[in-house]
Amino acid sequence: MKSLVDIEESYDDELELLQVAEKCTELQKAFAEAYVGPARWNAMEAARLAGFSPSGIVQMSSYCLNAPHVRAYILILLRHAGRDTLVSSRRVVQELSAIAYSDITDVMDIDSAGVVTLKEGKLSNLPEPVRVAIKKIKVRGSAEAQTVELEFHDKMKALQMLGAMGVEAEEAAERKEQGFTG
Repeated sequence: MKSLVDIEESYDDELELLQVAEKCTELQKAFAEAYVGPARWNAMEAARLAGFSPSGIVQMSSYCLNAPHVRAYILILLRHAGRDTLVSSRRVVQELSAIAYSDITDVMDIDSAGVVTLKEGKLSNLPEPVRVAIKKIKVRGSAEAQTVELEFHDKMKALQMLGAMGVEAEEAAERKEQGFTG
Protein backbone atom coordinates (compact mmCIF):
# COMPACT_ATOMS: atom_id res chain seq x y z
CA MET A 1 0.00 0.00 0.00
CA LYS A 2 1.39 3.40 -0.96
CA SER A 3 1.62 6.07 1.72
CA LEU A 4 -0.39 9.27 1.47
CA VAL A 5 2.85 11.14 0.85
CA ASP A 6 3.67 8.89 -2.14
CA ILE A 7 0.16 9.30 -3.49
CA GLU A 8 0.33 13.06 -2.99
CA GLU A 9 3.54 13.19 -5.01
CA SER A 10 1.94 11.17 -7.82
CA TYR A 11 -0.73 13.84 -8.40
CA ASP A 12 0.92 16.87 -9.90
CA ASP A 13 -2.36 18.29 -11.04
CA GLU A 14 -5.05 19.23 -8.51
CA LEU A 15 -7.68 18.60 -11.19
CA GLU A 16 -6.53 15.00 -11.61
CA LEU A 17 -6.74 14.49 -7.83
CA LEU A 18 -10.25 15.98 -7.79
CA GLN A 19 -11.36 13.67 -10.60
CA VAL A 20 -10.26 10.61 -8.65
CA ALA A 21 -11.77 11.90 -5.40
CA GLU A 22 -15.17 12.66 -6.92
CA LYS A 23 -15.86 8.90 -7.03
CA CYS A 24 -16.39 9.00 -3.24
CA THR A 25 -19.83 8.39 -1.84
CA GLU A 26 -21.14 10.74 0.85
CA LEU A 27 -20.37 8.08 3.46
CA GLN A 28 -16.78 7.76 2.20
CA LYS A 29 -16.39 11.55 2.30
CA ALA A 30 -17.72 11.54 5.87
CA PHE A 31 -15.15 8.83 6.71
CA ALA A 32 -12.29 10.89 5.23
CA GLU A 33 -13.40 14.06 7.04
CA ALA A 34 -13.65 12.20 10.35
CA TYR A 35 -10.32 10.45 9.74
CA VAL A 36 -8.35 13.68 9.39
CA GLY A 37 -10.57 15.46 11.92
CA PRO A 38 -12.16 14.23 15.14
CA ALA A 39 -11.05 10.58 14.76
CA ARG A 40 -7.41 11.75 14.67
CA TRP A 41 -6.16 9.18 12.14
CA ASN A 42 -8.07 6.29 13.79
CA ALA A 43 -9.78 4.52 10.87
CA MET A 44 -12.27 2.51 12.93
CA GLU A 45 -13.34 5.60 14.85
CA ALA A 46 -13.67 7.50 11.56
CA ALA A 47 -15.88 4.73 10.18
CA ARG A 48 -18.05 4.88 13.32
CA LEU A 49 -18.32 8.67 13.17
CA ALA A 50 -19.13 8.54 9.46
CA GLY A 51 -22.11 6.32 10.17
CA PHE A 52 -20.98 2.93 8.90
CA SER A 53 -22.81 -0.06 10.38
CA PRO A 54 -21.18 -1.24 13.63
CA SER A 55 -20.90 -4.77 12.22
CA GLY A 56 -18.97 -3.50 9.19
CA ILE A 57 -16.66 -0.94 10.79
CA VAL A 58 -13.50 -3.06 10.60
CA GLN A 59 -14.03 -4.00 6.96
CA MET A 60 -15.13 -0.53 5.83
CA SER A 61 -12.34 1.30 7.65
CA SER A 62 -9.79 -0.94 5.92
CA TYR A 63 -11.53 -0.54 2.56
CA CYS A 64 -11.65 3.25 2.86
CA LEU A 65 -7.97 3.53 3.78
CA ASN A 66 -7.01 1.45 0.75
CA ALA A 67 -9.45 2.85 -1.82
CA PRO A 68 -7.62 5.27 -4.16
CA HIS A 69 -10.59 7.64 -4.44
CA VAL A 70 -10.97 7.90 -0.63
CA ARG A 71 -7.23 8.41 -0.19
CA ALA A 72 -7.38 11.11 -2.87
CA TYR A 73 -10.17 12.84 -0.96
CA ILE A 74 -8.10 12.62 2.25
CA LEU A 75 -5.24 14.30 0.37
CA ILE A 76 -7.56 17.07 -0.80
CA LEU A 77 -8.63 17.63 2.81
CA LEU A 78 -5.00 17.70 3.92
CA ARG A 79 -4.01 20.11 1.16
CA HIS A 80 -6.84 22.46 2.02
CA ALA A 81 -6.05 22.18 5.72
CA GLY A 82 -2.45 22.91 4.78
CA ARG A 83 -3.46 26.14 3.12
CA ASP A 84 -5.33 27.21 6.23
CA THR A 85 -3.04 25.84 8.93
CA LEU A 86 0.28 25.30 7.17
CA VAL A 87 -0.07 21.53 7.55
CA SER A 88 0.76 19.08 4.80
CA SER A 89 0.82 15.30 4.79
CA ARG A 90 4.60 15.54 4.42
CA ARG A 91 4.82 17.66 7.57
CA VAL A 92 2.56 15.26 9.48
CA VAL A 93 4.83 12.36 8.51
CA GLN A 94 7.92 14.35 9.57
CA GLU A 95 6.39 15.23 12.96
CA LEU A 96 5.23 11.67 13.61
CA SER A 97 8.58 10.29 12.45
CA ALA A 98 10.42 12.57 14.85
CA ILE A 99 8.31 11.21 17.70
CA ALA A 100 8.39 7.57 16.56
CA TYR A 101 12.17 7.49 16.22
CA SER A 102 13.08 9.78 19.12
CA ASP A 103 15.82 8.74 21.50
CA ILE A 104 16.75 10.20 24.87
CA THR A 105 20.37 10.36 23.70
CA ASP A 106 19.27 12.91 21.10
CA VAL A 107 18.58 15.23 24.03
CA MET A 108 20.98 14.35 26.85
CA ASP A 109 24.43 12.98 27.56
CA ILE A 110 25.51 11.17 30.72
CA ASP A 111 29.21 11.29 31.49
CA SER A 112 31.21 8.62 33.37
CA ALA A 113 30.56 10.42 36.67
CA GLY A 114 26.79 10.21 36.09
CA VAL A 115 26.38 13.91 35.35
CA VAL A 116 23.55 14.55 32.91
CA THR A 117 23.89 17.44 30.49
CA LEU A 118 21.61 18.77 27.81
CA LYS A 119 23.07 18.37 24.35
CA GLU A 120 23.70 21.60 22.48
CA GLY A 121 23.76 23.53 25.80
CA LYS A 122 20.11 24.53 25.85
CA LEU A 123 16.80 23.25 24.56
CA SER A 124 16.38 25.91 21.88
CA ASN A 125 19.66 24.79 20.26
CA LEU A 126 18.43 21.23 19.73
CA PRO A 127 17.35 20.42 16.16
CA GLU A 128 13.62 20.80 15.54
CA PRO A 129 12.95 17.06 15.04
CA VAL A 130 14.44 16.41 18.49
CA ARG A 131 12.41 19.19 20.16
CA VAL A 132 9.19 17.97 18.53
CA ALA A 133 9.50 14.62 20.30
CA ILE A 134 9.47 16.25 23.75
CA LYS A 135 6.01 16.46 25.29
CA LYS A 136 6.76 17.98 28.67
CA ILE A 137 9.65 19.31 30.72
CA LYS A 138 9.49 19.64 34.52
CA VAL A 139 12.21 21.52 36.37
CA ARG A 140 12.34 21.29 40.15
CA GLY A 141 14.65 22.62 42.82
CA SER A 142 17.11 25.48 42.92
CA ALA A 143 19.80 26.40 40.42
CA GLU A 144 22.37 24.50 42.56
CA ALA A 145 20.31 21.30 42.92
CA GLN A 146 18.03 21.15 39.94
CA THR A 147 16.05 18.12 38.79
CA VAL A 148 14.87 18.01 35.19
CA GLU A 149 12.25 15.52 34.06
CA LEU A 150 11.60 15.00 30.35
CA GLU A 151 8.53 13.28 28.95
CA PHE A 152 8.44 12.29 25.29
CA HIS A 153 5.34 11.96 23.15
CA ASP A 154 3.97 8.41 22.81
CA LYS A 155 6.24 6.56 20.34
CA MET A 156 3.82 3.65 19.85
CA LYS A 157 0.94 5.97 19.01
CA ALA A 158 3.14 7.80 16.49
CA LEU A 159 4.12 4.48 14.91
CA GLN A 160 0.47 3.43 14.73
CA MET A 161 -0.48 6.73 13.10
CA LEU A 162 2.33 6.39 10.56
CA GLY A 163 1.15 2.87 9.81
CA ALA A 164 -2.43 4.10 9.39
CA MET A 165 -1.15 6.64 6.88
CA GLY A 166 0.56 3.82 4.99
CA VAL A 167 4.08 5.00 5.75
CA GLU A 168 6.67 2.22 5.93
CA ALA A 169 9.11 2.23 8.87
CA GLU A 170 12.14 2.82 6.64
CA GLU A 171 10.47 5.78 4.95
CA ALA A 172 9.51 7.34 8.29
CA ALA A 173 13.05 6.99 9.66
CA GLU A 174 14.38 8.52 6.44
CA ARG A 175 12.02 11.48 6.75
CA LYS A 176 13.12 12.07 10.35
CA GLU A 177 16.75 12.08 9.20
CA GLN A 178 15.91 14.57 6.41
CA GLY A 179 14.65 17.02 9.00
CA PHE A 180 11.84 19.51 8.63
CA THR A 181 11.46 21.18 5.27
CA GLY A 182 7.78 21.47 4.66
